[in-house]
Amino acid sequence: MDSDLLGIDSLATRFGVDRSTIQRWRAKGRLPAPATGPKQRSVQWSRASIEQWERAGFMPGGDFRQSIAKVRAAESELTAIAKDSSLAADVRAMARAGATLLSNPRVPLRMRLDLLEKFLTRLDWSDAKSVSKLTTGFLSIQKDFSR
Repeated sequence: MDSDLLGIDSLATRFGVDRSTIQRWRAKGRLPAPATGPKQRSVQWSRASIEQWERAGFMPGGDFRQSIAKVRAAESELTAIAKDSSLAADVRAMARAGATLLSNPRVPLRMRLDLLEKFLTRLDWSDAKSVSKLTTGFLSIQKDFSR
């Protein structure tokens, strides 16, 4: 694939959403016009048109950039926790599972934000049961979206 063209998978990864979200945005006219015609098998966008669209702020859903930034910041924080050898092994395992889940573009952005809201902000780090439950939840969701 030419590096100046971005396909559906590339856009999904770039925006941290599922392929179906990109297809839905395209169908609703929320993305710039593709560089390839509608009759071609592979729909692609020019990198320049996507970057121009991003700079202009035409991101779907208003707070999209802030949401992506929030997810990426949490992913970075969990990655750092996972590498901190002074913490208990179960806490590091939970952080690893959470970071993996948050970085999975197949998990819809709204679900990743909900996970941050529900779990990370209410987690009692000193309670092993709470950490274990969160780890199990992260791994379960990750498994569902890894197919």
